Amino acid sequence: MNWPDHPIFPGYGYTITRFNLDGLVAERAESLGATLLNGVEAVALLEPTHDLNVGLKGAAGVVVKDKGDVVARFARGM
Repeated sequence: MNWPDHPIFPGYGYTITRFNLDGLVAERAESLGATLLNGVEAVALLEPTHDLNVGLKGAAGVVVKDKGDVVARFARGM
């Protein structure tokens, strides 16, 4: 496959399945202290923040919903 030259990026590409990418992201997050919650969906943020200097968004935690429609709040230090 032809690959374009770029002054910053390498001259090759890499593909990975979404399943494997999600696993790599989860492992990295856990290695940095995140708590992994399986079988839930984040539905809202707790105390959303926005850093105007760098444009990053964050939150104190999240509201999660499991498959049984149970809603819980998860935040650092809870």
